[in-house]
Amino acid sequence: MNKSVCLLVLLSIFHFSCSGSRSIRPVARDHDRIDISLGGPLVKAGGIYVPAPVSSIGYTRGIAANADAHVALHPTAALYGIMVLEAGGCYLVNQPDKLTPAFSLSPRFFLMTQFKHDSWRFYPDLQFNLSWDLKKDWMLYTGLSTFFELRSKGTANRTQQYNILISPLLGTEFKWENYQMQFEFRWYAANANSAYVAPDYIGISNNGAIGPIISLKRTW
Repeated sequence: MNKSVCLLVLLSIFHFSCSGSRSIRPVARDHDRIDISLGGPLVKAGGIYVPAPVSSIGYTRGIAANADAHVALHPTAALYGIMVLEAGGCYLVNQPDKLTPAFSLSPRFFLMTQFKHDSWRFYPDLQFNLSWDLKKDWMLYTGLSTFFELRSKGTANRTQQYNILISPLLGTEFKWENYQMQFEFRWYAANANSAYVAPDYIGISNNGAIGPIISLKRTW
């Protein structure tokens, strides 16, 4: 496997789980939203730990009373010559009721390529979300992202050690007029050993990596 393909595979381990939650609750039917997010796992740079500058730009459309659909691009990956396309949606199972949280499912799919032989990768992800209304325009949420590696062989033809990467998350979203600000903290790939992964991430018990994501959204 050539170096560019190895880079592609290595970046995929954390890149997709670094994407923030696109929707915790669906955009209202026939409404539109654009969003931009920045952040990722804390990585050591110059002797200090800073969030990896993983970015995404997305568009979401409300397609039903309890569902939306989105598409997104990942500019940071493009700086490495890698195209990343994302598509998915959010389905609201139930509305919140007092202390009972809203429950939603957010399936999404990622296509990643360098337009070279053996560089095409397809990754599904399914996120489970619980959310509470703290105030009219303030929501607290938690969830679990499950990212699936479909290939049986990894870098250098090694047997894939992790076919599912699990990422717990906790976040909050504030609304004012047509804008929303979202802050999210993730434990990326919590079930994967990251003790010998370069660059140097901050994990928990040598597993995964922790880090923040901030997103700005506008709905109309």
